[in-house]
Amino acid sequence: MMKCTICKKEAHFRIPRHNVKFCKLHFDEYVLNQVKRAIKHFNMFNKNERIGVAVSGGKDSIACIDILNRLGYDTVGIHINLGIVDFSEKSEKIVLKFSKSKNIPIYTYLMRELFGLSIIEIGKPFSQKICSVCGKLKRYYLSKIAKEIGVDVIVTGHNLDDVSATLLGNLLFSNVQYLARQYPVIPAENNNPKKAKPLVRLTDQETKLYLELRGIEYVRDTCPLSKGANSLYYKEALNNLESHFKSIKAHFYFSYLDKIQPLLENKLESSFGKSSCKICGEKTSSKTSICFVCSIKSKLLKNRG
Repeated sequence: MMKCTICKKEAHFRIPRHNVKFCKLHFDEYVLNQVKRAIKHFNMFNKNERIGVAVSGGKDSIACIDILNRLGYDTVGIHINLGIVDFSEKSEKIVLKFSKSKNIPIYTYLMRELFGLSIIEIGKPFSQKICSVCGKLKRYYLSKIAKEIGVDVIVTGHNLDDVSATLLGNLLFSNVQYLARQYPVIPAENNNPKKAKPLVRLTDQETKLYLELRGIEYVRDTCPLSKGANSLYYKEALNNLESHFKSIKAHFYFSYLDKIQPLLENKLESSFGKSSCKICGEKTSSKTSICFVCSIKSKLLKNRG
């Protein structure tokens, strides 16, 4: 029988990267402490601020809003229905069920109403993977919605697996514009709220186990449009490394933040100045001074014309 590292009672959870085992009580405590440490260390937000959590219905976003609510933060959810047949309907049902069971307000929106088209219709003319288009659209509208509903900080459920995979991809392809923005907190800019990722000290598996322990339902299916996404290959590579080198994901990500990002930040940020989009007014680094969302709207109109 495994024994809890803390209380020596029967353990149900093993965390290989920390070489510890936990009973149910101390695993729950571990998860909450990891999030509290991230919030404090990176000065993400405080309890006087209103937190808007992007809630897709997947395990990480559901875990994130549940944890922040338990920790006493003024938390609301923001859900954008992407218009992916069956998958989006199922996701919204789970989000609304969670909202009702925990008495946490969650604002729901349709991508079709925000943009004029569903994500599938938006992505058809583009050669780049739909995940990239979808991510940019969600970030754009989350900022707009947050301002409308009076949110001070936008929070996403990106965990350690997500941020380390993103960093790996940006390094492999020398995406220098993004290498200066790997920090899990992005300050408020251009009247847009601050953005934060409080789950960066937790892994995919840990958020999954947390929800199972809490008995909370989440969308277990993967997005049908994510097949072949680059991030899946980056995660696979990092999982392989982790199987040989414990805590390599955490070391890779946090050592980058500590030792490399400070050397690059000022130089890279100054090399890629931002201007306001001449159509919608949002910040953009585009040389044309037209943001991504306004650009694809224009492209779609031309294709229809």
